[in-house]
Amino acid sequence: MRRRSNVSRRERELLIREARKDRLSVIKTRGREALLDYEKELKKRKALKRIYFTEALNHIKQHEYEEAINLYKKSITPLINRHDYNLAGVSYFHNKILLNKFQYKN
Repeated sequence: MRRRSNVSRRERELLIREARKDRLSVIKTRGREALLDYEKELKKRKALKRIYFTEALNHIKQHEYEEAINLYKKSITPLINRHDYNLAGVSYFHNKILLNKFQYKN
């Protein structure tokens, strides 16, 4: 009887180790996928920066906030149409910050 309990305990420990290995494998896989998604998003953001954000950033550097606000506002709809919701959110956020800054100055 005692021998049987030792075997079952060993089997349980083995099953627990296997389950932990499986979980670790899943976590590593998801981590790699998340990193690839992040890198893909970063590349997309850099490419779209030239199209949508460079001119607005230049206006901000020159303290031409109204022009920058209008450019950010114009960029939101095309980004939503492209299903680039993260970038549309960034554009919206910049627009709101500039509106607050512009209204605070005036």
